[in-house]
Amino acid sequence: MAVYHQHLTVARPAGEDFAPEAEGCFVTLGDTGVQLAAADTAPEAVYGVLTDVAEELGKSCTVATPGFSGTVGVRLAADAKDGDQLALTEGGAVKPAENGATVVAVALANGVIGKLVEARLAQPYAAAAGAAALAAAAPVAVAAAPVAAATTTASKKTSTK
Repeated sequence: MAVYHQHLTVARPAGEDFAPEAEGCFVTLGDTGVQLAAADTAPEAVYGVLTDVAEELGKSCTVATPGFSGTVGVRLAADAKDGDQLALTEGGAVKPAENGATVVAVALANGVIGKLVEARLAQPYAAAAGAAALAAAAPVAVAAAPVAAATTTASKKTSTK
């Protein structure tokens, strides 16, 4: 039987990067434990978002994993609006997504740079380019197929007795 954990407890790593202000920042899991995510972090490398950061070394931190069913606070690296797709920046914070960025959440309110905003976590994915850019990058040939006009003929059924 598989058990799916939406919150994980991890040891607080050493370093100034994990000050209490790191709450709401996204992390990856490396050889030395959790580390703040970077703008170029691949979607599959996102471990989760810090929802509770211990102030003391040696204490535990809590991480909400991608796809968490509730809402969490995420740290903004730029102003965002309700409904914006949020992508990773340096230091694990997020900003409105641009082409090719790793999207990790959707804002559920307006927010300002440096603050936490309520968000719904998403399974991380790379933001797609605009439709015109996608079409130019990978054109799809569409053959025009003639449409035959359908004709129907009515026939009257006759029977003999």
